[in-house]
Amino acid sequence: MTLFSPADIERVKSTVDLVALVQSSGVTLKRQGRNWLGRCPFHADKTPSLVITPSKGLWNCLGGC
Repeated sequence: MTLFSPADIERVKSTVDLVALVQSSGVTLKRQGRNWLGRCPFHADKTPSLVITPSKGLWNCLGGC
């Protein structure tokens, strides 16, 4: 049993601005093409490994996560 319906998840994904949400937690992001790059807040990063793709509502850490 899931806590949230697929419709609820899609509604949140379509209304929440991922870039603003991540920036509000103190992560500095820089735009690179359609994506935004920054250092992942979940592990010690020396170079940007967090990639946010707002048009798809996705994020991915290419580092230790």
